Amino acid sequence: MADRYLVFRCQHCGHFTYSPIGQKTRVCSYCGKVIKISTANAIIVDDKYKAALLVKKFNMRDGWKDFKRLLEAQREKVLEILEVTEKEKERAEKGSAEEIVIAEHSKVRRLLKLLEERCSQKPLHLNDFRKLCAKYGLEEEWALSRIEAMARDGMVIFPDPWHIQYMSGGVEGIVVSRVRRKVAVRARKSRNPIKVAMEFFRRMSQASYDDFLNFMLEEGFSSEQADAALEALLSRGMVIKNVSGTYEWVGG
Repeated sequence: MADRYLVFRCQHCGHFTYSPIGQKTRVCSYCGKVIKISTANAIIVDDKYKAALLVKKFNMRDGWKDFKRLLEAQREKVLEILEVTEKEKERAEKGSAEEIVIAEHSKVRRLLKLLEERCSQKPLHLNDFRKLCAKYGLEEEWALSRIEAMARDGMVIFPDPWHIQYMSGGVEGIVVSRVRRKVAVRARKSRNPIKVAMEFFRRMSQASYDDFLNFMLEEGFSSEQADAALEALLSRGMVIKNVSGTYEWVGG
């Protein structure tokens, strides 16, 4: 049987591309950034030739509307096939789980565990941090993006351009910086941060990260919840990141 392919949208620039089923990431041919492939928001095709034709069609003016229609029509079929594929890959990955520590924790907790153990007492070189990501079961690019967010909250500092140091303590739960802790306590638990983020981008159409973060904090959510909500909207193709660094609502 011929290899199947996924056709999907880059979360950063909005262009369409494709990859074989089972691949988790690929570099966008248009903006050069790493795309995290969301299988739930992709169209499945039987071969590479069809995938390339659809990418060309979808990248034309208003092509995303055709993509959206086809996605709705094929969603159930895609999920059914990919569920089996992803489970098989997960079972294969578990075979080498000896090198991964505290795999039962969330990615954020694994990152906090790394920082607590490796750089809470003294700075850690960024090269060493990159090497440790695999041991703690973390994707390097994801971990670096979280470090940038944590630095804005004062949880991590950069003593110099080559080292990081963890400032907050404790990894039993999701750690919130001291500056944001009182705000997080007031978080309205009955509200879904993803839905609130969707409301914000629908209303604003386009906004900077700082404007988005300030809005979410005012709404009573932590910076971690805000980042997770933004990441969810990017992975679903509902928000894209422009070259200018702003985030734009494209619907979905």
